[in-house]
Amino acid sequence: MISAIFRGTMLQLSVPDRLRGRLSGIHIMVVVSGPRLGDFEAGLVAHLISPVFSVVSGGVACVAGVALIAAAVPQFRRYHAGEPA
Repeated sequence: MISAIFRGTMLQLSVPDRLRGRLSGIHIMVVVSGPRLGDFEAGLVAHLISPVFSVVSGGVACVAGVALIAAAVPQFRRYHAGEPA
């Protein structure tokens, strides 16, 4: 719940009024579908290999994905909510 409050607040404060509805729609789509896709992937890997491998590989993939995005888009690391968009 706390994460949802932070995401909603960041969306409301950093997105221009003319784009807020569109980005809110995308945000809702990601929030609703993202976990289901993750559940499917984790279940498939657990079925094909093992539950332990599913958990460990999922964690490693998550950390690797964050590292790749941080390297590819350095603006994310430098973002500060007080700065104008």
